[in-house]
Amino acid sequence: MKKRLLAICLALCLIVGLLPTAVLAAPEGGGTGLTADDPMVVPEEALTISGTVLKGISQEWLNTNKPQDGSTLYLKLEVSDSITELGDGYGGFCPQTGYNLQVDFSTANNLKKINNQAFMSATALNGVLDLSHTKITTIGKSAFSGCTGLTGVILPQTLEVLGTSNGSSGSV
Repeated sequence: MKKRLLAICLALCLIVGLLPTAVLAAPEGGGTGLTADDPMVVPEEALTISGTVLKGISQEWLNTNKPQDGSTLYLKLEVSDSITELGDGYGGFCPQTGYNLQVDFSTANNLKKINNQAFMSATALNGVLDLSHTKITTIGKSAFSGCTGLTGVILPQTLEVLGTSNGSSGSV
């Protein structure tokens, strides 16, 4: 009986050992990224952060995770409560074609400012941005200009400046 049980255990170990590691490993950053309902969460090490300013997603990380077959990779950027500002000029959140980007602000309780051109021309940015859980007082000039995939923005009650302080911005 012991020999049979040992043989079964060894056989199971052998079978598990033959499986490709990709089958057993969880996808990096959570979801698979194959559909909008199962986006890959952009890991913290893929973000460019200076102090409390989230400047963007690392181009190196995007290149490493770029779909090779021409399909779309669905990404989810979760803005943490340690971030107080987003963006540092044009380009930080502009993944090239082949990406679909959702931004989750549900835990961004200390976010106060979205800088000028933070998401400018980020055509991969899609859906509705819900900023209602943030403490944003300022959304800079052209912050979302050219974001053709956005379908809406829910603004927080704390918002004081939209565009420029004198209200002369032609686009946000």
